[in-house]
Amino acid sequence: MLAYHSVPDPTRHEPWEAHYERVRTWLPEFERHLQLLTRRLRPLPLVVAAERLAAGTLDAPTLVVTFDDGYANLAEGPADVCAAFGISPTVFVSGDFASGRSVYHRVLLAVLEQDGHGARAAELLGARLGGAPFAPVDLLGQTRARYVPGAMEEAAVEAWRECVGDGPLPRAHLSFEELRRLVARGWSVGNHTLSHRRLGSLHAAELDRQIVANQAELESEGLAPLRWLAYPSGGAGDVSHAVGSWLVGNADFSGIFGVGGVNLTASRTEWLRIAVAGQSAPQLGRLVWRHVEATKRALTGS
Repeated sequence: MLAYHSVPDPTRHEPWEAHYERVRTWLPEFERHLQLLTRRLRPLPLVVAAERLAAGTLDAPTLVVTFDDGYANLAEGPADVCAAFGISPTVFVSGDFASGRSVYHRVLLAVLEQDGHGARAAELLGARLGGAPFAPVDLLGQTRARYVPGAMEEAAVEAWRECVGDGPLPRAHLSFEELRRLVARGWSVGNHTLSHRRLGSLHAAELDRQIVANQAELESEGLAPLRWLAYPSGGAGDVSHAVGSWLVGNADFSGIFGVGGVNLTASRTEWLRIAVAGQSAPQLGRLVWRHVEATKRALTGS
């Protein structure tokens, strides 16, 4: 299973698409990825692949393509490329983004840093969040390490308004209408929480609200969301005891990570994905192979 994020077209793109490079895979490279992988791997939708693996009926090496955050550039070029290769992806969506209520704070900070506002943004983040001052470089690395739910998002918007002005924020995410069009093309939609809060930082009641309210909104928009939860940020440290307890109480949900690994066995709450951003096709091939070999060693204890 692969986890992509933003896939912009290099011939026509918005500034944020170029600036938010940590999760960027340019469209021609994405196409080369799929050309390479589909020579060796059979593409299947997420749910079909998971069901067959769990049932022991998965009889060939398989590729599953997913996207996190629901970036707006998926609607055209990447959707056409996936269709050409017979791939029906799953996109994990946050209702606050798809509705236009907010924009992912890391998008805003990436643009500010690349446009020369890193020092002022760092100053504003430090004032809002406290602790040691933020450095004016590598804002994204610092915000991951010092994330505070709610406060981080508010600080990023404050920094944007201060540095850029009161105009509209970048339209970085797919709308509900665009998501419905993708579903009509064979895509599926999964749950990425309402506001993309890191789940390990939330108390139980807010964690429940983030997942349940998001599922309800996706359902109300006619998207027939899967009962699959992609953990925001995707690492083991973001999946706390409270998350585990929630999944125990909601046994019809599956949970999926985004920081590596190949699924050789089925585990409802610990599905694994390889995060992809910026690799060339040969680099991706080597990356997948390394994860296959590492997973085999982990399973055998060697």
